[in-house]
Amino acid sequence: MLSREEVQRYKRQLLLPEIGESGQLRLKNAKVLLVGAGGLGNIVAAYLAAAGVGELTIVDHDVVDGSNLQRQVMYAKSDVGKSKSEVLTQRLTQLNEFGKYNFLNQKFNSSNCIEITGNHYFIVDCVDQIEVRYLMNDVSILKNIPLVYGAIHRFEGQVSVFNFQGSGSYRCAFPKPITPKSSTNCEEAGVIGVLPGIIGMYQAMEALKLIAGIGEVLTNQILMVNLLKNAHVKMGFVRKPEQIEMARERWNSSKEEDTVDLEWNQLEAFVRENTNTVFIDLQEDLEQEQIHGVSVKHIPDYVFMDEIQQIDKNQTVVVFCKRGVKSRWALEVMKSLGFKNRYQLSGGMASVTE
Repeated sequence: MLSREEVQRYKRQLLLPEIGESGQLRLKNAKVLLVGAGGLGNIVAAYLAAAGVGELTIVDHDVVDGSNLQRQVMYAKSDVGKSKSEVLTQRLTQLNEFGKYNFLNQKFNSSNCIEITGNHYFIVDCVDQIEVRYLMNDVSILKNIPLVYGAIHRFEGQVSVFNFQGSGSYRCAFPKPITPKSSTNCEEAGVIGVLPGIIGMYQAMEALKLIAGIGEVLTNQILMVNLLKNAHVKMGFVRKPEQIEMARERWNSSKEEDTVDLEWNQLEAFVRENTNTVFIDLQEDLEQEQIHGVSVKHIPDYVFMDEIQQIDKNQTVVVFCKRGVKSRWALEVMKSLGFKNRYQLSGGMASVTE
């Protein structure tokens, strides 16, 4: 039942025949997993909490940076340097004390994703890392729960709901490998501050529709928003059984793939145990000339596919970039070329200062 205080708080929603008391109770009993506490995550979390979603779990290992404040509106200058997921849950408690808000200050990866997903109703994708997005998709398929997708780039955004009542998945819509040039994040490409607000609210509404069982859920189509042109276009796609099966197959090998991730604090011991290690910096400018006494090769991503073939495939190679987007792509390139001992600095150089 709803308490008197809850009825007072949600009375404008209770007036809606599509919601009513039964719908509000569904919201109260819902458990939602939100991965990413950045621009999208700020908005989705705030509106779901305000609407009365009973339990929100927020996963993010990053800390608040001064450059985030332009679009991540739940943070203040005094939060710079603090855990995003922790600060956001504190704000949500202030926003609506009736909800339960959990934070996990860690990365969402193949070693913890099943446990983290647990018995949540669905996952909300608020990240800008392609490899994490594919992982969320695969977990969504394995757990048979929906994935509410949102993505932003400069002045454009996308929204969809994958794996709902037999609908297509993220892999069905985007089956091809992503190259570094097509997977740049906000830090590299820039973003107008209001864009995550708009896309995040669309995601929040899709989440509310899933919980309350109302409206038409955005399945088998992607809503594409262009703010400069005031354009809203829907692009359809079809469910592809082979991509669904691929998600299951890739999950079976994900434990092996996860071993390629190295944390910064593991590198010194790693170098001692692997004396033939080669470090490769994929960024435009050389970030570091040496790592634990080992010289760093500077191979920007736009020449990587050619120059990596000059390196002995039997050597141990550790690649890194700013945030781990280009390095994940580089690992796939090396895998296709036959490199066996390939690793990446998890989270890129940004993780070193976190």
